[in-house]
Amino acid sequence: MSSEINKSKLDSLENDRQLLVDQLLAKSVQADTSETMTSLVGKVNTIVTGELEPDPYVAPSHTFNMYYDDYSTYNTALSIFDSAYEPYISWVLGQVEDFCVYSVCPGILSLHLKSSYSFAPNRTSLRYFCSYLSYLTSLTIDRGFLPSTITDMKGFLSACDSLVEVDLRNLDVSNVTNFESFFEGCSSLTTINFDGWNTTKGVNFDRMFVYCSSLKHLDISSFTFGENLSIRLYGMFDSYLEYLDISGFDFVNTSGSTFSGVGNTFSLMNKNCFIYVKDQANLDYIQNSRSAYGRFTNIHVKEV
Repeated sequence: MSSEINKSKLDSLENDRQLLVDQLLAKSVQADTSETMTSLVGKVNTIVTGELEPDPYVAPSHTFNMYYDDYSTYNTALSIFDSAYEPYISWVLGQVEDFCVYSVCPGILSLHLKSSYSFAPNRTSLRYFCSYLSYLTSLTIDRGFLPSTITDMKGFLSACDSLVEVDLRNLDVSNVTNFESFFEGCSSLTTINFDGWNTTKGVNFDRMFVYCSSLKHLDISSFTFGENLSIRLYGMFDSYLEYLDISGFDFVNTSGSTFSGVGNTFSLMNKNCFIYVKDQANLDYIQNSRSAYGRFTNIHVKEV
């Protein structure tokens, strides 16, 4: 492939790009469910040598789905342009209270959630916000992305089955109460960084890590329970885990809190899974809660 820049072709491409932007903004461009990204954007997605370059955001085989809403064509087509895609996400977040990335751009490959994004006033939920992004392989989250009003993150990353690793250190979840199914069905996920998470307001952790079949090692030692809460833990873990650090969990000394589904929390897990716990009292509590399923053979008190 030649690296020589054809100035006239580059100018033509930029003109075509602007025309597409104008048409999409006017919502005059339509696509049916069989039209692919490449066929719709045509010359706009052609590099100066005349050959098609891979779309940096949307999988080449992805087809439009006009079922969703008015944003579908606009967002999916413009996602090939970094300079156009990012402001659009920011704009629509500020306008639409239940906007989710999957609903308008399910073929996205790379996603950067920026601290500069604004949210619709009084929005409290990011349920399934990044779920069902089957092609997503890269997720970057800026510190300050999550506003303090968000309390519900059920299914936030569920069914992102191409995502291998994710760094969540910049996600301030200190006001989040619902973590249900947060990663459910992320079948390729192997590494999650939770350093610095504050889960003391969390009350629902049901099915948080189920069907994460590639997740063998899980360190959630930063997870702690708050006081005077009714905490749900049904089916939190799955049988694929080989190492689990839950040394922040305190079932015995968390004042006033009740725990639902503790036996079920560990029921699916392999009895040989290596587990770190807070102290002997919590070790005994977990073993007794799991007695109907066979006690763990490799559970240990973590030395601090």
